[in-house]
Amino acid sequence: MDHYANIIVSRSAQLSKLSTILAVDAYFTKRKFIDPICEKTDLNIVGRLREDANLRYLYNGRQTGSKGRPKQYAGKINVKQIDKRRVTQEYEDDDVRIHAAG
Repeated sequence: MDHYANIIVSRSAQLSKLSTILAVDAYFTKRKFIDPICEKTDLNIVGRLREDANLRYLYNGRQTGSKGRPKQYAGKINVKQIDKRRVTQEYEDDDVRIHAAG
Protein backbone atom coordinates (compact mmCIF):
# COMPACT_ATOMS: atom_id res chain seq x y z
CA MET A 1 0.00 0.00 0.00
CA ASP A 2 2.85 2.40 0.84
CA HIS A 3 4.38 1.85 -2.60
CA TYR A 4 1.17 2.83 -4.41
CA ALA A 5 0.61 5.86 -2.20
CA ASN A 6 4.20 7.03 -2.79
CA ILE A 7 3.70 6.78 -6.56
CA ILE A 8 0.62 9.02 -6.39
CA VAL A 9 2.30 11.50 -4.04
CA SER A 10 5.46 11.74 -6.16
CA ARG A 11 3.44 12.33 -9.33
CA SER A 12 0.71 14.50 -7.82
CA ALA A 13 1.81 17.64 -9.68
CA GLN A 14 1.39 15.90 -13.03
CA LEU A 15 -1.86 14.22 -11.97
CA SER A 16 -3.44 17.45 -10.71
CA LYS A 17 -2.94 18.99 -14.17
CA LEU A 18 -5.30 16.32 -15.50
CA SER A 19 -7.79 16.33 -12.61
CA THR A 20 -7.96 17.01 -8.88
CA ILE A 21 -10.14 13.92 -8.39
CA LEU A 22 -8.54 10.50 -7.98
CA ALA A 23 -10.95 7.57 -8.44
CA VAL A 24 -9.82 4.36 -6.72
CA ASP A 25 -11.07 0.81 -6.34
CA ALA A 26 -12.34 -0.51 -3.00
CA TYR A 27 -8.96 -2.22 -2.47
CA PHE A 28 -7.34 1.21 -2.07
CA THR A 29 -9.82 2.65 0.44
CA LYS A 30 -7.48 1.93 3.35
CA ARG A 31 -5.90 4.46 5.69
CA LYS A 32 -2.37 3.50 4.61
CA PHE A 33 -3.25 4.67 1.10
CA ILE A 34 -5.73 7.49 1.74
CA ASP A 35 -3.97 9.39 4.57
CA PRO A 36 -0.64 10.10 2.80
CA ILE A 37 -2.41 11.32 -0.32
CA CYS A 38 -4.77 13.60 1.61
CA GLU A 39 -1.94 15.00 3.75
CA LYS A 40 0.65 15.54 1.00
CA THR A 41 -1.39 16.43 -2.11
CA ASP A 42 -4.39 18.48 -3.17
CA LEU A 43 -6.10 15.47 -4.75
CA ASN A 44 -9.63 14.48 -3.71
CA ILE A 45 -10.22 10.73 -3.52
CA VAL A 46 -13.42 9.01 -4.60
CA GLY A 47 -13.83 5.30 -3.98
CA ARG A 48 -16.23 2.58 -2.98
CA LEU A 49 -16.04 1.50 0.64
CA ARG A 50 -14.87 -2.01 1.41
CA GLU A 51 -17.35 -4.58 2.69
CA ASP A 52 -15.61 -4.64 6.08
CA ALA A 53 -15.52 -0.84 6.52
CA ASN A 54 -15.91 0.21 10.17
CA LEU A 55 -18.37 3.12 9.98
CA ARG A 56 -19.38 4.92 13.16
CA TYR A 57 -21.74 7.76 14.01
CA LEU A 58 -20.07 10.83 15.48
CA TYR A 59 -21.14 11.72 19.00
CA ASN A 60 -22.69 15.20 19.08
CA GLY A 61 -24.16 15.09 22.58
CA ARG A 62 -23.08 16.81 25.74
CA GLN A 63 -19.84 15.59 27.31
CA THR A 64 -19.99 14.41 30.95
CA GLY A 65 -17.04 16.50 32.12
CA SER A 66 -15.63 13.60 34.12
CA LYS A 67 -12.09 12.24 33.87
CA GLY A 68 -10.99 10.47 30.75
CA ARG A 69 -11.19 10.99 27.05
CA PRO A 70 -14.31 12.74 25.72
CA LYS A 71 -16.77 10.50 23.91
CA GLN A 72 -16.12 10.61 20.18
CA TYR A 73 -18.44 8.02 18.62
CA ALA A 74 -22.07 7.04 19.19
CA GLY A 75 -22.16 3.49 17.85
CA LYS A 76 -21.58 1.62 14.63
CA ILE A 77 -23.47 2.30 11.42
CA ASN A 78 -25.47 -0.64 10.10
CA VAL A 79 -25.56 -0.03 6.34
CA LYS A 80 -28.67 -2.20 6.03
CA GLN A 81 -30.55 0.01 8.56
CA ILE A 82 -29.15 3.55 8.49
CA ASP A 83 -30.39 5.84 11.26
CA LYS A 84 -32.11 8.56 9.24
CA ARG A 85 -32.01 10.94 12.23
CA ARG A 86 -28.21 11.11 11.99
CA VAL A 87 -27.64 10.74 8.23
CA THR A 88 -29.17 12.62 5.31
CA GLN A 89 -29.80 11.14 1.89
CA GLU A 90 -28.04 13.24 -0.73
CA TYR A 91 -28.90 11.36 -3.92
CA GLU A 92 -30.85 8.33 -5.12
CA ASP A 93 -31.59 6.66 -8.44
CA ASP A 94 -32.35 3.10 -9.56
CA ASP A 95 -28.81 1.84 -8.88
CA VAL A 96 -27.29 4.12 -6.22
CA ARG A 97 -28.23 5.70 -2.91
CA ILE A 98 -25.80 8.24 -1.39
CA HIS A 99 -25.93 9.35 2.25
CA ALA A 100 -23.89 11.97 4.11
CA ALA A 101 -23.21 12.64 7.77
CA GLY A 102 -21.39 15.51 9.41
